[in-house]
Amino acid sequence: MTKKLIIILIIISIVAAVLWVGFLIVLGPKTFQPLEEEGNGFREFPSLGGTRQSAPEEETAPVTPSSPSGQTTPETVAPVALPKLWQITRNPTAGLTSLEKERPIIQGESEIQEGTTTAKEKTEEFALVRYAERATGHVFEVFADQTESRRVSNTTIPYVQEALFGNRGESVVLRYVGNDEKSIESFSGTLPKEIEGGDSTLELKGGFLQTNSQALSVSPDTLKMFYMYPFGDGVVGVTSDLSGAKKTQVFDSAFTEWLAQWASTRIIALQTKPSWSIPGYLYALDTQTKNTTRVLGNIQGLTSLMSPNGKLALFSRSTQKGFKLAVYDLEKNQTTDLNAVTLPEKCVWLADSINLYCSVPVSLPTGEYPDDWYKGLTGFTDAVWKVNIKTLVFDLISSPLQEVSADIDGINLTLSPKNDYLFFINKKDSSLWGLKLTD
Repeated sequence: MTKKLIIILIIISIVAAVLWVGFLIVLGPKTFQPLEEEGNGFREFPSLGGTRQSAPEEETAPVTPSSPSGQTTPETVAPVALPKLWQITRNPTAGLTSLEKERPIIQGESEIQEGTTTAKEKTEEFALVRYAERATGHVFEVFADQTESRRVSNTTIPYVQEALFGNRGESVVLRYVGNDEKSIESFSGTLPKEIEGGDSTLELKGGFLQTNSQALSVSPDTLKMFYMYPFGDGVVGVTSDLSGAKKTQVFDSAFTEWLAQWASTRIIALQTKPSWSIPGYLYALDTQTKNTTRVLGNIQGLTSLMSPNGKLALFSRSTQKGFKLAVYDLEKNQTTDLNAVTLPEKCVWLADSINLYCSVPVSLPTGEYPDDWYKGLTGFTDAVWKVNIKTLVFDLISSPLQEVSADIDGINLTLSPKNDYLFFINKKDSSLWGLKLTD
């Protein structure tokens, strides 16, 4: 009897130990789990990105070597013969900006000075694209005539859905779904300075904006940003520097579904979120007077893009067959239909407020627009066109499908400072592309 009791106690002890270990495993540290979302991107604003991707095992583009501290080592890289249209990275990209950066000029010449031969070093300002990787939040940059990317920051924020750059490319706001799988977090950080010799780290330093901030937009000079956040039963809109400091309230509304574009020095365009079945409205907010003026209204599926001078609004409206593109002149109160079928989100204005580059669908599948496109239920195969809204002249710039067999649905179009390169993201896979605009 005693022997049986001992055996039973031993079995109970073993089972208890197994259960305890399992309990510890269940309550142990948890890794970040991404939100399974409907369609693509955030649920709080129309998605312009691809589907959520897992972290890549390796970089698809070469990366310059790093020093032991993690800082990439500055080095001179020779330009390469790139095609007119090329893919910069296959890794999904959350956002981009373009700027010019000084670099040494490689040359084989030397000059003789008092019996010695010294290399004659010269520098030049050249266009580069700086971008944030969706899977990790790491920031990279690459010159427009090179293929080797340089890592700018290595602070990991998994599954970044949107990245906005400011302070002339030296700051970035990374937006992602919070740990509660419901809220949206916005981390605003300053990118580390590039120090010759590699003595600095690649840490992104900064802080968080209010949880569930929305409608973020960077000013044309890139030194400020506008965003909204929930307040009571509505929202308030503020301007601030890129760190979120020096806030000034410029807007409040009981209506909460807004998109924003800081179009010109004083004007922020505020547009109701679009749907084919709902009339949309566009307002101009003067940041100095804090007054809003209605620009367009009662337009089904309204989406828009204000010109840099704040006097024109490129907009599309839903139709039974898809959508139509037009330009509205605020001063003349005049609308001009454009012979192009695309969405303003697929365009970028030049600084002259006359010319645009647009990614234009070759054909338009049947659907309810823009909703089906936002949700990822349909996609486009685009060609890139230049549009002059005064002369209504359309110039074909590139046909990706014919030139490089690439099926591209272009978004986030971004021009280099001298308008010699156009960078954009392919909505279908969030890959980053470059297009040379000059010979």
